[in-house]
Amino acid sequence: MASKQTASKTNPRALLKTIYSELRASEASFYALRFSTHNIDDVMARYRQQQQQLENYFARTLAVPDSGYREHTRLLNQLGQLTTVMTLGMIAVGATVLLLIAHDAKRYYKLAREDQLTGLNNRHWLFDALNHRFATSTEGVAILVIDLDGFKAINDTHGHDVGDVFLRTLAKRFADELPRNAVIARLGGDEFAAIIPYQEADTPGEIATTLVNIAQRQSVLLGHRCKVSASIGLAFGQNNIGGERLLRYADMAMYAAKHAGKNQYRVYHDAMQASTQRLHSRSARRPALESDGTSDTQPDKGDAFKVSLSAIRHFNKPDARE
Repeated sequence: MASKQTASKTNPRALLKTIYSELRASEASFYALRFSTHNIDDVMARYRQQQQQLENYFARTLAVPDSGYREHTRLLNQLGQLTTVMTLGMIAVGATVLLLIAHDAKRYYKLAREDQLTGLNNRHWLFDALNHRFATSTEGVAILVIDLDGFKAINDTHGHDVGDVFLRTLAKRFADELPRNAVIARLGGDEFAAIIPYQEADTPGEIATTLVNIAQRQSVLLGHRCKVSASIGLAFGQNNIGGERLLRYADMAMYAAKHAGKNQYRVYHDAMQASTQRLHSRSARRPALESDGTSDTQPDKGDAFKVSLSAIRHFNKPDARE
């Protein structure tokens, strides 16, 4: 009996207000999740769970015999056809809301995987795509990490509007030149990455050369001449290597290309990793040696990154190469 009394207080306006509030809460939760995890599937699973709860609530409300809809209909019985119109109208509103929910789910899924500036895939998608490929395929894969040389000067000289147009233009050129089975993502800033399945080892290298040549083409955008070059790192992997490690290898190779003179690509090999490890060990010992065996210096989170860069610079000296 208590449930009937509660249900009888339900009215169309209150229901629509609840639906609206739930949709906004779902949207807010989605964006919070989007920026706190790399796993797109987890984000969408949580979002779909919230939307299912909303659908169930709406269905239960329509199913209650003494809900506000029935009460509203009784008040309008004397109007004949208007009773039917009002009842069907509220059901139509419910159907429309559920369609909007489905549409929003697709839209948010796209937003979670897409870079908003260039329309390319984003870094969250890249990590998921790499891990999925290694988990489901035995085919070899190569990854290219592309960093633009001189892009900051475009932003500083011509402004961010020109810089944004340039990034969109270059992103489209890169995407148009990749083979159909390859995909490209924007990692952020002026960095991109491409995943390329391969059967022959030369193919990714040829693609890297093509992208280097594309990057250095001059463009006239919004009345300004813009030109950059690209430093590209290339790493090969099979399903026994994780996506994060492969991306790190390609990143090391990219810095090797940058410090070797830019406007070129380099292929990762173990000497780069070994050089990084040797320098990391030497860097860890140096504070103690410089302070007679004692040191109160605490390493920060940036040390490993700085050591990696120093190792690559060391590797690219003539006497440090193989």
